[in-house]
Amino acid sequence: MPCLKKALPEFTGLAAARRRALLRTGAALACLSALPAWAQADEAQPETSPEMGVETGAGMEAEMSVETGPDRPPAAPAAKVAGRAEAGASTPESTENRPSDARQSESQEAESALPESPAQPASTATLAELRTRREADGSLLLTARVRFALAPALEQALLKGVPLHFMAEAVVLRSRWYWRDRRLAARQCYWRLAYLPLMRRWRVLISSQPLAGVEAPRSETTTARLFDTLDEALDAVQRVSHWRIMNAAHFEPGRRHTLRFRYLLQDEGLPRPLQAAERIEVQRDMDLTPEGAA
Repeated sequence: MPCLKKALPEFTGLAAARRRALLRTGAALACLSALPAWAQADEAQPETSPEMGVETGAGMEAEMSVETGPDRPPAAPAAKVAGRAEAGASTPESTENRPSDARQSESQEAESALPESPAQPASTATLAELRTRREADGSLLLTARVRFALAPALEQALLKGVPLHFMAEAVVLRSRWYWRDRRLAARQCYWRLAYLPLMRRWRVLISSQPLAGVEAPRSETTTARLFDTLDEALDAVQRVSHWRIMNAAHFEPGRRHTLRFRYLLQDEGLPRPLQAAERIEVQRDMDLTPEGAA
């Protein structure tokens, strides 16, 4: 049919399926127009093409008029537009379309809903005594005593075989106006408190070397003491007597010297839950100028 061949280039922009459907529909309409008048009497009734399975009556012509128009979606009825507007008004806005203030308020509410991190426990240790003494040979001796009570969780850990490690540190500083204070001496003392279930006694190791992570230290400066009760063992751990820090002959006349003492319970070797059970730490500075020294 030449009329359809001439109109074929106009449908090149359409999809292949739609183009084939329009060609078949046009051919069916052309055949209907060629029928005699007595066959067109039933044209008003919709007919169905056995091959296409679509209506070929007046409804199909209306559908073709819509399809052969410009390639854009038809305008929606006013009722549908109004319904969509109401649905859009009732639908809550998405997070992207909300103002920045609303997003900030939501983020603040989310942060406030998060669980707060546990606060670090306060130190229960107090420094009961701290004094120095100079010997005739110039040695500077330190005596200190710390008081604290173990938390029930730490006592239970001791009874289950978990040792506790303590450390005392003494640092002597000389002031300098042009730079940070100079360190003249630094000494450390370490204690290891453990329970012996077979002997039902308490053992305290004292050394100038770290004891955390060491099962059997072999240092010559390590001493071991046994106690019958936990209170006696704690008393040995909480005090240091006549501890030689340095030779006072290294003091420079007219300069300010400071002793910095620190005592703490070490976290090494302790399980993580026990590290937050109790914090034992105390620190104090002491003036060592000639008029302040003992």
